[in-house]
Amino acid sequence: MEVPYTVENRPDTGLYNAKVGIWLFLASEVMLFGALFSSYILLRVGALDGHWPTELLNVPIGTVNTMVLILSSVTVVMAWASLKLNDFKKFKMYQLATVICACMFVLIKSYEYRDKFTHHDVVLADGMRVDGHLVEETDEYIILSHPVSYPAVKGIGYRPTAIKEAEHGDDHHH
Repeated sequence: MEVPYTVENRPDTGLYNAKVGIWLFLASEVMLFGALFSSYILLRVGALDGHWPTELLNVPIGTVNTMVLILSSVTVVMAWASLKLNDFKKFKMYQLATVICACMFVLIKSYEYRDKFTHHDVVLADGMRVDGHLVEETDEYIILSHPVSYPAVKGIGYRPTAIKEAEHGDDHHH
């Protein structure tokens, strides 16, 4: 059995299913982040006057981590393009670069979170303060299970499988 419109274009959109799917995904991301940023702006504008703890934000580290994330996206696309061109040497090189970027991302995130969990107070809704060092054993769990870091860690583990599948030359995997 063959799934319709996987390769040929749909008559209603003029696109094939994968392209329609990626555009729907991108539209949902625009709506999600639009809602998040709008909520942040509305909450920030409506907040009481006072001192904002801007010194707690490490902008240079956040900027470096953003650049690492963008670079890893570029290396994934370049690996895919190399695979489509049957250039397995470049494919492996870009896969390695992606793994290095993922490791850097997780390390930077772990540095950021360790700082937040070990040096700053947490004020609860009832006004009670939790201060000092939180449980040390939770640090690695939080880093590895965090929604941002988890895909990076999972991707690092999958890279050897992707390289093996590419070496077999099966066109269905790329």
